[in-house]
Amino acid sequence: MYYKLNSDEFERIREVEKLTFTDYELKGDFIPVEKMMAAIEDLLIKIDRLEEEKKDREQEIEDNYKPISYAEQVGYNERDFY
Repeated sequence: MYYKLNSDEFERIREVEKLTFTDYELKGDFIPVEKMMAAIEDLLIKIDRLEEEKKDREQEIEDNYKPISYAEQVGYNERDFY
């Protein structure tokens, strides 16, 4: 069974092919339904992977970086004024 893609869907599937490095066997404007399901599954996996990377980066930032005070940003020390 095949699904007929409109022009927007066709462009999206082409973008998904590039993103996932997968050939979904398009035949003109048609895609096999099982390949369409595989494309959706591939995107869900990609989303999960990106969310995990985001969490890891947020944790890395929290663990390794501290906020810079205004005094540090402008380069003065409050003790200079006493």
